[in-house]
Amino acid sequence: MNDELQKVSEETMRFMRGKYVLDEVAGKYYDIDCLKFRQGKKTILSINIHEDHYDFQIIYGKAEREKFEARLAEFPATIQELYKQSKALHDGLWMLIRVDNLEMLEALKQMIMIKKRPNRKPFPKEQAVYADCGEFACCQPQAGLKGKIEHKSILAADVTWAILPYVDGQYGN
Repeated sequence: MNDELQKVSEETMRFMRGKYVLDEVAGKYYDIDCLKFRQGKKTILSINIHEDHYDFQIIYGKAEREKFEARLAEFPATIQELYKQSKALHDGLWMLIRVDNLEMLEALKQMIMIKKRPNRKPFPKEQAVYADCGEFACCQPQAGLKGKIEHKSILAADVTWAILPYVDGQYGN
């Protein structure tokens, strides 16, 4: 895995775990390992794991499409074109977007927030975990929870207990 893809993996998990209370469910998309972020039976995001990139699958319903269309010009040309070429089915508009750099990930973060508003409440600073240096604990995960995309299931409650102690913006900084 190259450095850029590693950064994409780490930032994806930091974003999803820092903004959302969701179950992480390992699965298969045909014969490809994938990680699904779910709330109950509703999949918010599915990530297909490849050696040299990730495919983010996001499905927009009617209300989400209206929100996205109002902001369409804010997104990269590749996403705009993919959206225009995608066909809406009875269960929504399915998009499979290749992500192999941080620029594309930033666009996908905005798309995810259109799909679902963040639902994780910020932790109070009084409960912050500090590193030996006196700063917020760095990006070393607690309780063995790795901060990267991997084919592994974990329940939302377990993510909360083992979340990275420092998530950018989590403590209001």
